[in-house]
Amino acid sequence: EYEVLHTEDFSWDEHCFSLVKRYFPGEAGQILEDLFNLTSKLTYDYFGQQKEECVDTSPYRDAVWYYVHRIFGICHDDYDYRQVNTYLNRPTKIFLKKVACTPWKVRQEDFAHFDRTLSPSEKCHVILIVAEARKQAGLMYGLRAVMNHMR
Repeated sequence: EYEVLHTEDFSWDEHCFSLVKRYFPGEAGQILEDLFNLTSKLTYDYFGQQKEECVDTSPYRDAVWYYVHRIFGICHDDYDYRQVNTYLNRPTKIFLKKVACTPWKVRQEDFAHFDRTLSPSEKCHVILIVAEARKQAGLMYGLRAVMNHMR
């Protein structure tokens, strides 16, 4: 059975973060929050070969994050998913899905060819975004189950 998790009903910011803070000792919630924010906001302010000019890469980074969440059935009601098609071409989406769903199948050729405009460090950053978005998606489903059990 496939059910979409709408973030207007259950989100990291409003529900999960407080559950983690409540049930995990210490600063686990804040550490996760900081890690998600750092990974999604990290930028060199350039994209590929455009190193001379300052480029806002946040729409691209957001497209990666929200695309991975969508793969795992999470729908951000406040995000315009047309942006995914604007910023991510088909080969990139195929690569992102492979990294998110079957990372053990990713080969060096996949890494080299998924987007020829990005530098190796930018590609690594994209993979970090995928990993953290996937981690957050898994935590959201797990914490929703905990919350439903507590009712």
